[in-house]
Amino acid sequence: MGATELTSDERKSILVLHDAGLKLSAISEATYRSIGVYHKVLKMRDTPSKPSRRGNPKKVTERDKRSIIRAMSEAGSSAKSVKHSLNMNVSVRTVRRLCHDVPWLEFKKVRAGPELLPGHQMACKKWGDDHEGKTNAEWAAVLFSDEKKWNLDGPDGLQRHWIDTRRPDPVVVRRHSSGGSVMVWGGFSGTQKTRLKFFDCSVNSVEYIATLQ
Repeated sequence: MGATELTSDERKSILVLHDAGLKLSAISEATYRSIGVYHKVLKMRDTPSKPSRRGNPKKVTERDKRSIIRAMSEAGSSAKSVKHSLNMNVSVRTVRRLCHDVPWLEFKKVRAGPELLPGHQMACKKWGDDHEGKTNAEWAAVLFSDEKKWNLDGPDGLQRHWIDTRRPDPVVVRRHSSGGSVMVWGGFSGTQKTRLKFFDCSVNSVEYIATLQ
């Protein structure tokens, strides 16, 4: 019949006696264990134990994390598009979770609008300066109008992306007349408003003037 397994107290006793300088024979006699058991206990103490790892191994390495965060920061895109562009074997949910852990990445709506070049900005300012002195009665006779277009085959300005808050906010340039879409137009003045106009064709200058009339 084999010897019983060492208890934790017995292992401690063997190590204490060894550190005290006792010979192998004296330790074996005092603990009623063989010299081979003594060597095993001493070897276990000198061998560093590996930390236990629970759960499944991680699919995303530190290098993968850096690649994902860099792609998000530079492109300002969605988790799905970054996953496909990097061709990584991870889920979109994992990419989103990594982005949530980055303090300077924020998931928010991208500001949409026309591309205003310096010339456009100067023209807008000049228009405001020229009309600054109008009275309320004069403004009441002005018709303000605008149109809204919903693109059926692409973005309509309601996009949300992961944005690097350390960089200037990107602007999505809205398409004005291409692809399948629905466009409506409306206007108002100080005393009345127009009916909502639905366009079923491309809007040119002739169509626009006819709508105003």
